[in-house]
Amino acid sequence: MSRVSMFPNHPASLLCSPDHQWVFASTQNSDLGPKVFHMRSLLCPSEDEAPVSTALPIWLTSRACWAPNKAARLMVMHRNDNGMQLVVTTYELGAKRSRNGVDILVQQIASFILPDTMMPPHLMKGHSSQVILLVSGSELVLFTIHGLHLAAFQDHQKPITSMWVDQSRVITSSFDLSLRVYMWNKDNKFPVLRSCYHLLGGSHRWASGFTHVESDGMSIVGVEARSIGTSILRSYYFQVQRD
Repeated sequence: MSRVSMFPNHPASLLCSPDHQWVFASTQNSDLGPKVFHMRSLLCPSEDEAPVSTALPIWLTSRACWAPNKAARLMVMHRNDNGMQLVVTTYELGAKRSRNGVDILVQQIASFILPDTMMPPHLMKGHSSQVILLVSGSELVLFTIHGLHLAAFQDHQKPITSMWVDQSRVITSSFDLSLRVYMWNKDNKFPVLRSCYHLLGGSHRWASGFTHVESDGMSIVGVEARSIGTSILRSYYFQVQRD
């Protein structure tokens, strides 16, 4: 195993690619640019050489995610050169054998500026190979990697706290003590999301809202924070009716 010093005095965030060949390392809102590491060089380190990595030419990174339907497509949210606007840039990663070992190939394939009217997103997920889901406050917004605005949902009354995304659905949790379930319709050129279910938690007298949500495709589990400082798990399941 490897031990690498990347961002001194800054907490680092790590994201592993869907093909488990890459690790994206970043620290939020820092002048230190994010790095991409080749996984094999981390798992099988050389005594004489540092792990194979490359720095992306961006700064003030805030969020990132991988496209689940691509082996190594990375979407990164960051500030532009003057630090005034938020940009989402998409990269394709590859590896090439050389005399010295492995060279990392990085190709930028798309980039767009987020609308100035949009609050800085605090959650970011990818769907398929082309769709980016962003959460700003209580709003869920969908874009393509080229910046085409696909949809926006304002179903929650309070800030969204977490988001689960898979091939079939999107689930959001919120401090309004509810979960929202959306389903994908993939008949069009780009997947279309539609709102389907509104799941309620317990009493506002005892709970302060949902803080996290996950799903296994058959059931949903939400973490409900209690007013006394503890949390409970509240579960729901999908019941399939057959004719």
